[in-house]
Amino acid sequence: MGRLPRALAQALPASAESESRPLVLTVAVPDTSGHENDVVTLGNLQLENIPHFRPFAASLSAAGVSHKPISVRYIQGSQTVVLSHIECRLQDVAHLPLLQQLCIQYTPLTSLLLDLPWFGMDPLPELSALTLTRLTLRGGLPYVYQFLAALHAPALQHLEVKFHRSLWDHLGNPDDPSLDHAYTLALSPQRLPALRVARFEETEEVPRYSEVALGCALGPMLSLATLEDVEVRLRASAMWVSDADAAVVARAWPNLRRLVLRSVQVSRRLPTLDALVYLEAGCGNIEELFLPRLDLGLASTSNDDQGTQGQSQDDSDNVSFPRGMVQCEWGHPLRSLRVGCQTRKTVTQEQATVIGRRIDELFPNLEPDVQFMSAASAELYMSDWYLIWTGIIGAKVARLQQK
Repeated sequence: MGRLPRALAQALPASAESESRPLVLTVAVPDTSGHENDVVTLGNLQLENIPHFRPFAASLSAAGVSHKPISVRYIQGSQTVVLSHIECRLQDVAHLPLLQQLCIQYTPLTSLLLDLPWFGMDPLPELSALTLTRLTLRGGLPYVYQFLAALHAPALQHLEVKFHRSLWDHLGNPDDPSLDHAYTLALSPQRLPALRVARFEETEEVPRYSEVALGCALGPMLSLATLEDVEVRLRASAMWVSDADAAVVARAWPNLRRLVLRSVQVSRRLPTLDALVYLEAGCGNIEELFLPRLDLGLASTSNDDQGTQGQSQDDSDNVSFPRGMVQCEWGHPLRSLRVGCQTRKTVTQEQATVIGRRIDELFPNLEPDVQFMSAASAELYMSDWYLIWTGIIGAKVARLQQK
């Protein structure tokens, strides 16, 4: 999205007599990587003068929605102006039918960025976007899920969400009766059958007192088994990832190749090493894993009863999961493991050696290096993870010597 040369067009303010709010549109050419010097400006045009947009412009006029002349850019030498990316700021739920008309009438549309308004409690009307392959949504997380629940996009592969939380959004407790109903939705895999990548980024500036429970915040996404790349980045909120969450994620997304869960603030409720056991057993294709810190005090390191021992004192006691590890000649494919570092030592050298050996058993193809954990070198050397890192290296050396 950021590589697209686009010309922004701000909507004219709605007239004092009109109750409708302006629809803000942006149009752009397709990805022009390698053609930057060939991109020229066509000029400022009324929407109705752009090919394929006349019916949509007429719909805007009929609805009393204002817009501004759009500066269109295109690749020099092309026979027609084909716009594949559009940005739109919805300021009223009444704009959804206009968005539907745009998606239907303008079939070259493959990339869409939407700023979402407050939708209320009622279900949204169905929205079909048959050619859409990439979607970026910005707004409150409940409204994002409301929109996705109404969306039918059979070609959509990449979803990016930039979200904020309301003051009343308590995501730290999935059983909270005041939890927004949108978090209980289950997105339809039949309506989003091609979705592979989902990335969520919090845009809050001020830290919140309430944590974000992963199983709650991503609950509606757990029904989409096609996901292969999931990333969540929290700027201000602490992320709570329990062992139970890891087990649920491993069952819901068996095709995962990449899972990145990052937060600046640290939750006091942390997963144990058993979370790695769940992910190893359920996600046989995962190659990159980033977790917020692990609680080493509750972790079990014995090979006995693998997959069930040492669970933290939360709802993971109610979770069952296959005990067996991935059985193949070359072992589990995970190569990159990163965990937020804590700067105080909580395990002994002997315990760290056992933990390192256990991690090597789970992920024999792991490539530990100085950047093994997500921390500056000084912080790494002061933490448990330096000892564990040396334990993994020692386990690899011992394994090679046995061959």
